[in-house]
Amino acid sequence: MKIKHIYLIFLINLGLFSIAWAHPKFYQPQSLPSYEESCERADSLHGFDVQKYTITLNINDTSHYISGNVVADVRATSNLDAIDYNLVGLNVTQVLVNDLANAYTVANGLVHIPLSGISNDMNFTTKVVYSGTPSLSPTIYQIGIIFSSTMVFTLSDPDASRNWWPCYDHPWDKAVIDLHITMRSDWLVACNGIRDSIIDNGDGTKTTNWLGSNPMIPYLACITASNYREINQNYGTIPIMNFVSNAQYNNAVADFASLPAMMSVFSQKYGNYPFEKYGNAVVNMTTFGAMEHQTMTTMGSSFITGNQSGQYTIAHELAHSWYGNCLSPLTFRDVWLSEGFATYSEAVWEESQRGFGSMSNYIESQFHSVYLNWESVSSPRTIYNPSFNNYFSPPSYEKSASVLHMLRLQVGNANFWNIMQTWFSSHHNGNVTTEEFEALCESISGQDLHQFFQQWIYSAGIPSIQYAYFFGPADFENMRVPVKIFAKTTCLSGGEFYMKLPMLFDAYDITDSLVVDAVPNPVNPPTQMISYSANNSWFDVDINHWTLNRGLTQMMPSTPQVFPSNNSVYVSWQPFWSQVPNIRYNIYRVQEGDLIIRKIHTTGINETYYLDTTAQNGQSYQYRITALYNNVYESNYTQWVTAIPTDFAMDQGLLVIDETRDGAGTAISPTDVTVDDFYNSVLSIVTHTNYDINTSGTPALELLSHYSTVLYHDDDFSSHSIQNITDILGSYVIGGGNLIISGWKTAGQIPQSFLDIFFPGIQVNYDGTADFISAQSSTYPSLVLNPVKLSSVWNGHLSMVETFTNITNPIYTGNFVEGSTFQGQAMVIQTEQNGHLILLGFPLFVMMNDGVQGFLNQLLMEIDPAVSNNDISQPQFTASLSIYPNPFCSSASIKYSTPKEGRIEISVYNLRGQKVKTLLNGDSRYGINTLSWKGLDDNGNQVATGIYFCKMIVNGQKLTKRMLFIK
Repeated sequence: MKIKHIYLIFLINLGLFSIAWAHPKFYQPQSLPSYEESCERADSLHGFDVQKYTITLNINDTSHYISGNVVADVRATSNLDAIDYNLVGLNVTQVLVNDLANAYTVANGLVHIPLSGISNDMNFTTKVVYSGTPSLSPTIYQIGIIFSSTMVFTLSDPDASRNWWPCYDHPWDKAVIDLHITMRSDWLVACNGIRDSIIDNGDGTKTTNWLGSNPMIPYLACITASNYREINQNYGTIPIMNFVSNAQYNNAVADFASLPAMMSVFSQKYGNYPFEKYGNAVVNMTTFGAMEHQTMTTMGSSFITGNQSGQYTIAHELAHSWYGNCLSPLTFRDVWLSEGFATYSEAVWEESQRGFGSMSNYIESQFHSVYLNWESVSSPRTIYNPSFNNYFSPPSYEKSASVLHMLRLQVGNANFWNIMQTWFSSHHNGNVTTEEFEALCESISGQDLHQFFQQWIYSAGIPSIQYAYFFGPADFENMRVPVKIFAKTTCLSGGEFYMKLPMLFDAYDITDSLVVDAVPNPVNPPTQMISYSANNSWFDVDINHWTLNRGLTQMMPSTPQVFPSNNSVYVSWQPFWSQVPNIRYNIYRVQEGDLIIRKIHTTGINETYYLDTTAQNGQSYQYRITALYNNVYESNYTQWVTAIPTDFAMDQGLLVIDETRDGAGTAISPTDVTVDDFYNSVLSIVTHTNYDINTSGTPALELLSHYSTVLYHDDDFSSHSIQNITDILGSYVIGGGNLIISGWKTAGQIPQSFLDIFFPGIQVNYDGTADFISAQSSTYPSLVLNPVKLSSVWNGHLSMVETFTNITNPIYTGNFVEGSTFQGQAMVIQTEQNGHLILLGFPLFVMMNDGVQGFLNQLLMEIDPAVSNNDISQPQFTASLSIYPNPFCSSASIKYSTPKEGRIEISVYNLRGQKVKTLLNGDSRYGINTLSWKGLDDNGNQVATGIYFCKMIVNGQKLTKRMLFIK
């Protein structure tokens, strides 16, 4: 059957299958889950076996009234004292047993017939005379005998036969059925079996007699009548009778032209066509798309188009002749043995007409994709034992067809077709169960398929597959390369999946193929050999759509980040897939203009970073990495990334980079001028340069390299672009620059890969509630909110801030309203990696000016004492420091004074903040004192020409002066 709302390719090549089926037995779990043994055969035992039904029925298409009788030829399979038939909504007027009137009762949809003298293995007949206006079965199907102004037809699957004729309406009792149907004389009647005769009754009616030859489930019996024309064909000696309206005739001739070819294809694949005839009766229906009534499919008119767009439905219903009709599921627990096999036959037909590749695409688009788009990940369905309302839903159709295709891969092509043919021949005209099908598959394939059926038929869920492959050293003598392939299955429903995964090795000069075991926990997979290629090579995975999965993901080393610095490049990458043990890394580099790719280290690297100190400023380099398994097997390369090391002059001081967009001028949407004024105010005693991203674009590393400190701020909460500059900022810090990042929701926009370089394992937490009060520090001034810059609805608190966890030694923590889960978490953090990086989880702009000024001045004094041409001193500090001459060429006189005796340190620093010379470290004397510096470092070596800073620390206070040394 084809549900109307579900409209709804052979071998990779012979080489693949020769490899696949010689492949070692796939990984098996240590312990296999079990499913409940089926009791279906016992359920089907009911004490009798109906051999034949003879249905004699008069149908009035105008009044919808029917009358007639059903004679059943029955064999007792036990001693019987009664027999029951199903009948709903119709009146019984007489019952006969062996042609004699018999007692009966009708209640609860059952015709109960008492019996006497009926012992085991005795044959007897019953006759039920009945009449009435039939009703349709309840929701969800609402089927039975259906009347319209132009036709009458029946639909009974799964249990609506009882709505129009008395029968034992269960699938496990199949019987031959004859139908003698009397209707208006200008209509043709199409039914199961062979049409024996049409008798004109002389009263405006005709009786059409259809005689059956093969047993069928009651729901497969059909009556279809209308003002039809016949289209007659043959497949060998088997007649094909199609009934269509005059308006559909030409289209139907075109669409049904392929029926003999379809019957030939399926007969070759499955076994000879099993019945006395085949045909289609076309109707207008909405419940189903089509219904596989035995030897006379009821076909929805929407599939008759004249362009063969309905060919897959025509093939689907025809295939039911083998699977569903001749071989019928014993119960609806196994409905997939009907619908899944018919659905897969659509692909079999496609393969026969257009080849394997086209079939592969059909399976992907019409089976895999349709099912995956239908099933909810949170509520996956099993194929086996669907609920009554879900007999005819995608698990029975598309998922089952996908499973049959995977079975074909699992057991091999020859075994698969042997299974299909043996299954058909062994159970001809019988009822079948899933257990029996599994047993046959195991017998023919020689494989233990318990896990396969458990995961796909009896369990729910669809797995995702992650995989990684590694190449070993080539065997040049035999032109072969060893490979290790890790393939892991994961299913959100919790089930474990063990799967075959075809892989095609592809290079510019050679191809090869193999099949890999995808398992829940791959450990040291076997080594497989493929043909050697001197060119770049890779694996195409499941290119012919053999597997039903929620995603195939190749696990590769992450493309590295590179941070060019001064005569060096810092290369960083994310850790490789944790499923693979014993991983190291190789780094390869090529210089612009050089054709040679070089590995820039001797042994595999354990860390996820590397500092290349052999790079030269101004040269362009490309880097890529590989993962190294067990120091032998190497992954494919990542993509190339480019870095150009840059000279870090750091001959200027503080650069203030403004990312803030120009706002509306409200409290939380400041104008660009307002923000600039704020930073100019809090940095009033610090010489600094302003840079606006909105007007000047993203600053280059070459620009940043001239500044010893960068303050990057972003003070609007609606737009962020810091992620576009993190590579430049990272290079700047690694090159020795100091970076302060302040902003509204800015930290959360920084890529985790960047954060992990400087703060490994850091977690950024977002608080969207207005409950942040202030930032507190034991070292720096408190930072208190400026209420003028807050939204009035925030009640004096700040919303949209970020805190940091998994870090140590924060320099500020958050003060939040009582009960906040963020209370006490880090709000400002600092690290040093050549240069300092200070990251804030809130914008400095919304804080009171005096606190921000104190914080920045103190911070800058510590990380970069040379940021100002002026003295940077605390207001209460009365000591002095002066240098003469300045600039100097041979010696500088350093004059200093202290307000009182105490501990004093005077040192010289270069532009990078590195200490060059300690001039004094001891107790100070009150008053004015003098030192000299002759341009020598602590080792007695002459320093280079450039800017230096003299820093004095006395009584815990600091004072700094800039000086220029010229040789």
